[in-house]
Amino acid sequence: MKVSGQEPKPPITSYDPRVRDAGSVRPDEQARSRDASTGPGGERVELSERAREVQRVREAVQAAPDSDVEKVERLRQAVARGTYHVPAEEIAGRLFRETLIDATL
Repeated sequence: MKVSGQEPKPPITSYDPRVRDAGSVRPDEQARSRDASTGPGGERVELSERAREVQRVREAVQAAPDSDVEKVERLRQAVARGTYHVPAEEIAGRLFRETLIDATL
C-alpha cells in the first residue's frame, strides 16, 4: 500500500529539556529527580519517604536473582530419583497460616 502526498511527520519532542536530553542528564540531577521534580509550569512534585522506600525495595527486588539455581537443581534431581517428599501436614499447616494471615489483613 502506498500513500502519496503525505510527508512524514517530524518526531515529537519534549518541552522539558531533562526529558528531551535524557542521555545527557548528570548523575546529581538524576539523584535529585528521583526525590523531587519540577514540571515545565513550575509545579514541584516531591516523593514521600514511604514512596522513596517503596522505590528502593522495588529496585532491590529487580536486582535480586530470579531463583536459587543450585536449590532448583537439587530439587530437580530429587524429583527425578523419586526421593523428593514433603509431608502433607507441613503443606496444610502453611496454607492454613497464610489463609489466617491474609484474613486478618
